[in-house]
Amino acid sequence: MFRHSVLTALLALLLCAATASARESRMSFETDSSAQGTAMRHARELVVFAQSELNLKLDFSDASVRDVEELAGSLHADFRRQRAGADEVAPLVTMIGSYLGEVLRRNHGAQWGWVSVNGHRVLGLKAARTGALFTPVETAKRRVHQGASSNLWRAYQVKAGL
Repeated sequence: MFRHSVLTALLALLLCAATASARESRMSFETDSSAQGTAMRHARELVVFAQSELNLKLDFSDASVRDVEELAGSLHADFRRQRAGADEVAPLVTMIGSYLGEVLRRNHGAQWGWVSVNGHRVLGLKAARTGALFTPVETAKRRVHQGASSNLWRAYQVKAGL
């Protein structure tokens, strides 16, 4: 019985790795300077919103991502309690994701553009040092919709190599 469980777990792990590898192989990146302008604008909007509505100063530092994670956690709580619907939180999710990506770009080097995953294009970055692709708006969306398992600080640390 124990041996069967171990074999089942090993097969599941191999299947997950193969699936992740297949997904990665279908990802591509296209640099776009207008995408950078859009992301920078959304990031600045979050800074203004956080200061005026929450009395929270965001300074584009790595440490400020922890504050943004806390903000996303509060937004998730409202979303979960159905105080805010997906359409209502979408603009703030875009601002949070753009801020997250802009902090990565400014502090660790990355280019904004479009990440294509299986033919679906989303705003994203390519890390200068590692070449890793990052879709911060999608990451923020997962955090707000799914909760703490999609922690923004942990995701940022991985992409920034911290």
